[in-house]
Order: sequence, then C-alpha cells, then structure tokens
Amino acid sequence: MTRTFVLAALAASTLAVAVACSGSDAPIETPANDGGAASTSSTSSSGDVEEDAGPVDRYEEREDQGTGVTFSDLYRDFLGPTGKASCAGSDGLCHGGPEKAGALGSSGFVCGADKDACYAAMTGKASLVTSQDATEPTKSTLYLVVRHRRPDGSLVGNMPKRPVTYVFSTASMERIATWIKNGANND
Repeated sequence: MTRTFVLAALAASTLAVAVACSGSDAPIETPANDGGAASTSSTSSSGDVEEDAGPVDRYEEREDQGTGVTFSDLYRDFLGPTGKASCAGSDGLCHGGPEKAGALGSSGFVCGADKDACYAAMTGKASLVTSQDATEPTKSTLYLVVRHRRPDGSLVGNMPKRPVTYVFSTASMERIATWIKNGANND
C-alpha cells in the first residue's frame, strides 16, 4: 500500500471510531488544516466572504479574546501593533502609515503605534465610527468591515487583510459594539 492510502485509511478509521464513541448523531467538529472553517468559502462581489452551507468550525470562539470595552482595551487586544488583528499589520503594509496601501484605500485610516492617532483616524476622516452609530452599533462601518460570523455561520467583512484567517469572535464583536454604543470614546 502507498503511504497516502495508509494515511487516508487511518484517518477514516479514526473518524469512524470517534463517531461510534460519541454516542450522538451530532456532527464532529474537525478543524481545517489552515486553522480556518471546515466548510468551503468564496468571495462575493462586495468583497465579503461567503461560506457554503454545512458544519462550521467556529475556531475563533476557542481563542482568548481579551477583556474590556474601552478604546484602550480594543487597541491593545485588536487594533494596535501587538493586537491580534493589528491594523498596522506585521509587515507595516496595512494602516501603519499614511503612505501604506491600507491607509491610501481607506480615506487615510492610520493605526500604527499611537493609540490616540488611531482613534482620531478611525473617528475622523475615515468615519469608521460616528456619533450616530451609538444607536445601531452593528451598522457602523467598523463593525461591518471587520471579519466576523453571522448567526448562520457565514463570514462577513474583509479586515484584517493579514492574517486572512483572523475572525473576530462573538465576544469580541460584542466588545466592539458595546464600545460604540457607549459613545465610542477615546478612553
């Protein structure tokens, strides 16, 4: 037998044992090799990622998402240079400076190493969050552009560009919405 056939047979038998031992007809969660969703996905004409029907591995729900609903908390955990979705990007190509591709394509949104400058850009010319968004935070531009899941499991939003596998968890999206609902202050 070839090595590929042996590995495939081993994987199939492992899955069969897992199904038999689970005592349930519920689907078994199997993460994709890239850490992404187990179902397939495509990009719509609007740039949103849309997933095909089927079981969805919500791997982002298993990660520590941080705490707090102030801008300082969100900057530390997500937006800033050490954040999980760093808007500056690890390579500095995103929103790390006014000359970077991300800044040029987003009305000048820059979110580098300075929290106050990031806040000013987000709430200023880039209009990712406005005072009117407090009544419906889930309709703010910021909420709509960050990659997260709808209740049906499909992905929406297209930020961050890098890492492309980063998905904001439900708890993270609630933190962002709460910050916006509370007035989107630089606190």
